[in-house]
Amino acid sequence: MSRFFKAGLIFYLSILGIFSGCPIVFGQCNFTNLNSNYCEDEPGFALTGGVNYFGAGVTGNTFDPSVAGIGTHQLVTTSGLATSYSIVTSGSFNPEPPSSPTAVVLGDNDEQLINIGFSFNFFGNDYTQLRIGSNGILGMGVAPPLTSVNDNQAFSNVTNPNNIIALAWDDLTPNVSGTVHYFVVGSAPFRKLVIDYISVDRTTAFDVTVQAQLHETTNVIEIHTSNALFASNGQTASQGIESHDLGSGVTSSYVVPGRNDALWDATSDFVSFVPTCLDIQTVTVNALPSA
Repeated sequence: MSRFFKAGLIFYLSILGIFSGCPIVFGQCNFTNLNSNYCEDEPGFALTGGVNYFGAGVTGNTFDPSVAGIGTHQLVTTSGLATSYSIVTSGSFNPEPPSSPTAVVLGDNDEQLINIGFSFNFFGNDYTQLRIGSNGILGMGVAPPLTSVNDNQAFSNVTNPNNIIALAWDDLTPNVSGTVHYFVVGSAPFRKLVIDYISVDRTTAFDVTVQAQLHETTNVIEIHTSNALFASNGQTASQGIESHDLGSGVTSSYVVPGRNDALWDATSDFVSFVPTCLDIQTVTVNALPSA
């Protein structure tokens, strides 16, 4: 077995764990001394194998089962940098229901700047703001403008817009019909910014419903597509992520296969972009048995 095939197989099996409840490991960061079960009276200890640690019972690099408390907990280690990604399509379609959403009013080929609500790392840079674009596209930070083109592009393309998350990038017109809003759910350090495009018009031909989820700490990006029938209506669209200009006219991108300025349909569809330096483990703290 070649080292490349073996590495790919290990990574694929690890990916499955994030949605099956099994321990998962991505890339260079992984817990090396963490068990799956502890008793509630076991002493705290220093975690090893990762960089930054998060979760119930975690203080700095120490995990204390008695502080975490009886129950099942998720512990995370990450470098905090999302410099490279893997595309995962094996998860569950599970969009978040609206929770006190803030409406975004967009004209044709328009954008609006919002606060993320936490720090989010994207291609190695931290952002606290992003722009919601009318064409099913998000721009990290305050620039470059999303309005430089009215339609989608193929990845990678150094021409602006760059530094983007393309949910269902095409010539959408929310000013004709549909709803765009955002909200934050969860508690620190595991909050999620959720952005919804609901029944947004695609130049009167059909409409698109899609949701983006940006996860605090893990820097995972999820796209949950309820309905986007581009191919059925003879239209091309793009779904993926692209970096800022890395210099010398170069960008880095990760595109969902078959969705790079292409004809594609998606219903009840899930895809995520997972940073390669991430490990999420499930730990259970058990109560002491009765006398």
